[in-house]
Amino acid sequence: MTICPEQTFPEAVWWEFKKSTRASPKERSWQPKNTMNKSIMGIMLAMAVSVVYAIPEPGALGLFAVTLLVLMMRRRKKAGGHGEESRTIPTACVGWKFPLFPLLLFLPGMSYGSLLTTMSYTTTGGGGQTGAAAETTAMIMSDGGSWSGGAAGVQGGASTNLLGVSPSAANVAFKFDLGAFVSSMDIAYGTGNWTVENIRLAFQFTLYANNSRFGGGAGDFDVYWVANDGWVQGSNNPVHATEATGLLSWSGDQEMLVRKYYSWSTATYAGTVADLTSWTTDKTGERQGVLTVELGTAGKLVSDMVAPVGGSKVSFYLMAASPSLGMTIFTGGASMLPTFSFDVVSVPEPAPTVLLGLAVVGWLARKNRRA
Repeated sequence: MTICPEQTFPEAVWWEFKKSTRASPKERSWQPKNTMNKSIMGIMLAMAVSVVYAIPEPGALGLFAVTLLVLMMRRRKKAGGHGEESRTIPTACVGWKFPLFPLLLFLPGMSYGSLLTTMSYTTTGGGGQTGAAAETTAMIMSDGGSWSGGAAGVQGGASTNLLGVSPSAANVAFKFDLGAFVSSMDIAYGTGNWTVENIRLAFQFTLYANNSRFGGGAGDFDVYWVANDGWVQGSNNPVHATEATGLLSWSGDQEMLVRKYYSWSTATYAGTVADLTSWTTDKTGERQGVLTVELGTAGKLVSDMVAPVGGSKVSFYLMAASPSLGMTIFTGGASMLPTFSFDVVSVPEPAPTVLLGLAVVGWLARKNRRA
């Protein structure tokens, strides 16, 4: 069904770009060659503006190049070969059917910011019960005890320790001090011109531990962002919670970021209770590894990072979600401390998209007036 006004033009001026599957041989859509050139010029102009304002991702540049190549190949294939007779065509449809095609491909690429820098922060390392480590790490047991030494365990009530029994269930809290991160980004890139992506929490684990407070076993754990940054292990402990409601009574505000499965294994070694007699705290070798948890870009976490209220610290709470889970995390004395990292990316300016949209609307309005 044609809903576009029609106008007659000499066939030699136009070239065929698409034939409707329902149309008769005489009902063809044609487009002027100079409209093709205008389309290309419009895209190139938008690209130039986006470079100035948004610094587009390489994906947008690639999309632009592919689109331009398709346009040029299509023109070469379709141009020429027509007589001098006139044809009646729906001119307004020309504007919607073809010139907007490359624009629709190009516009999504303008919505992504470019990588500005990558930031990384660690907890304070501790070996044994030290005050410095207590500021950033807390293992909270279900029996009311706490710990912030060289390791911390996220474990359910049915994990297994080196004695062959189940230690107390426990959760772990981590705190990362971002310091002057926000102010330095605002100075470098401008307030509101940056945000964060690819937010990750990574830590080194050992399958076995030579301390009976730690258990081993596969299972799930949940990672929460919590608003309470005022905790200190030993003097102002976080609570031991088994579900979100119990945690909220302490955190004040929170957001569950992800549920992660811990397999109690590495690429070449699977944890097993049969190894009870040889359990040691492996800091190297095949019975230890690194686990990276992608945290997503949840609203409360990102807000706490880019527009913090009440300080520069960000806290996470790792809660055991399976009774069998036993995950021992190094918090000192090994090759890696718990690490919080993320990418800082630019926020694309709305100007290129707005300008491009206005140009398209104006061009279509002009076509409608001619029809």
